[in-house]
Amino acid sequence: MRIARVVLTLAVALLLTSALLAAERKRGEGRKPGEGRAPGGAFLSEAVFKAVEGLEGLSDDQKEKVGKIKEKAAELAKKREAVLTEEQKTARQKAMEDAKAAGKTGREIFQAAREAVKLTDEQREKSEALAKEGAGLFKELMSVLTEDQRTKLRESMRPRGERRKPEAK
Repeated sequence: MRIARVVLTLAVALLLTSALLAAERKRGEGRKPGEGRAPGGAFLSEAVFKAVEGLEGLSDDQKEKVGKIKEKAAELAKKREAVLTEEQKTARQKAMEDAKAAGKTGREIFQAAREAVKLTDEQREKSEALAKEGAGLFKELMSVLTEDQRTKLRESMRPRGERRKPEAK
């Protein structure tokens, strides 16, 4: 039961992450269809790929593999977005805007958007399957990196207040 709850939570997180990132850009300002969306969900957001691409010491082979994973993640994001109806997308968008207007940030906005989207059982099943696929892509991405690169990536992705400060020498 606990695993199902975790998978469900991940699925909803994957569904909503793309909306959070897309909401930051105004609709229709010269962007191409699909541009500006999170390419794979909570674990594979655009921020993750920017952080990976910013890592020092990435070999050409690693860059190529990361690029292929990024493409797969973009396809996954399209599938994930297709799970929702237009009404659900509208409700999610409105909930995020209302939460931002109310002064909420981060998780609170995400939570409001998640609560606004009422998934059917069929949508929930599809979301869970896509979440598993996204988790697989995340593992694939991590396997491309060295242990040192993975450590640096995890550190760079932590919220600012939780990052370790460099130890004085």
